[in-house]
Amino acid sequence: MFLYVSYDKDLSEPKYSSEALISAYSLRRHTSAAISLITNNRAFVTRFEGREWFPFTDVEIADTDVSPRFLKVASIAKRAGRDTIFLDTDTIIMGDISRVFEFDDFAFAGVPAPLRHDITDIDKALKLERRKRHDFNSGVIFIRGTLCSALGERWAHHFQIEVEGQGPEALDQPALADALQDLEPKTFQLPPNYNFRGLGGLVSGACFVYHAHFAKAALGIFAADFDREAVDAFIARIETINDTFLPGIVPPAWKARRSHWNLSREVAPYLRRQAEKP
Repeated sequence: MFLYVSYDKDLSEPKYSSEALISAYSLRRHTSAAISLITNNRAFVTRFEGREWFPFTDVEIADTDVSPRFLKVASIAKRAGRDTIFLDTDTIIMGDISRVFEFDDFAFAGVPAPLRHDITDIDKALKLERRKRHDFNSGVIFIRGTLCSALGERWAHHFQIEVEGQGPEALDQPALADALQDLEPKTFQLPPNYNFRGLGGLVSGACFVYHAHFAKAALGIFAADFDREAVDAFIARIETINDTFLPGIVPPAWKARRSHWNLSREVAPYLRRQAEKP
């Protein structure tokens, strides 16, 4: 059901694998469904997989020569026949989001990409708005098993074109839009509550997925051997976004000084206290 892909360029500093472990830990509180991890960091998995709280039901060790984004894209094609929820490592889950599949008989669902820098006037809008209906953020997506193989293959095809044109730093999101435009599956646009970005914005009602990198905090928790009290405290701070369900503007993560979004600062004091214990 759930799929994560982590790729650590420096295996001794597993920031993405650490994020994935925290994210899956938050997810496991809401579901008993299978949670899969594809990663290049065998040592990281070996360190934690024997612990009773380890959230992943299966782990695949990936070829370290594959680029991180291509590993993500190619993983979708392998999910043929399995309804799949792909989650970026930098997400915190606050509900049973598998129930999104009950909303409609869609083949693909996600939250529209937030950036619209290429719509600069109404003429551009007339040219591009039709295509924009395929622009989804690729970090939290819901895919029916009947679509996984075809989508993964078309996504990989278009991503390869992006890489050839832009080099190894090419983004996978434009290629996803191209793949969806080719296939024209039935799509379902979700509100930001299912993929609330660190870019900030308006959220109304319960937030189910918070999405913004927390690598510094994750590495601090990793250094503390994934002390569960630290992980629980970290997640609890993020969950304060649901202290009120009234509509409200949440500032971008990098602008919030003393709010619950300054995650690294919130976790650091706890980790220091743990380190000072005899």
